[in-house]
Amino acid sequence: MAAPKTNTDFSDWKTFEVPDGNVSVRVPPKWNATSHGGGINHITAPSGYSVAVLTNGKTVLNCQAKTPLEPSEKLATLPMTVVAVDGISRPLEIWWQDATWHPAEIWLSVVQPSKEDVICSQVPIDYGGKSPVSVGSADNLKNPTREELNQAAAILASLTRLS
Repeated sequence: MAAPKTNTDFSDWKTFEVPDGNVSVRVPPKWNATSHGGGINHITAPSGYSVAVLTNGKTVLNCQAKTPLEPSEKLATLPMTVVAVDGISRPLEIWWQDATWHPAEIWLSVVQPSKEDVICSQVPIDYGGKSPVSVGSADNLKNPTREELNQAAAILASLTRLS
């Protein structure tokens, strides 16, 4: 599957706010946004593919070896910076992984400089709310359609702070 596109016209998209995380995202007309309580929110496409907006985790930095078996790549850098766990302001990025072993995934991350064969990223991310926020593909069992993957990328790209 080709890399998703993040640019879209949001004029007919709804706004979904997650006050505990101090963020909002835009939701395509045919997708449903649902709050399940306990910091769990899902934005679900007609096919069942889902993007999660979670406020039930702790901000951590994870480092792992880069591997050709599960390659992920940066899709876009958003015009927003956040303070990373190391106290340095870093850009917010959209990352994605093609459907090599699992359904296609897409997520927001803050990536820190590291060794060439290692990638260190931070998820959830603190946007100044009561809780840090993790935004990305939920536990999907099948791939989205091409259009849904583009829309999922646009949902992530639409993230803004509430205050």
